[in-house]
Amino acid sequence: MEAFGREREEELRKFPGLPNGIPDESTFFRVFKRIKPEELG
Repeated sequence: MEAFGREREEELRKFPGLPNGIPDESTFFRVFKRIKPEELG
């Protein structure tokens, strides 16, 4: 996901909400670690 974001950073910068740039892999890891699959069903 990080590589995808970096490859398309210019396009993604058109959207608000990325003031510090593309999140790195540790940020994605922390977010996905907190998601509980049973709550998504």
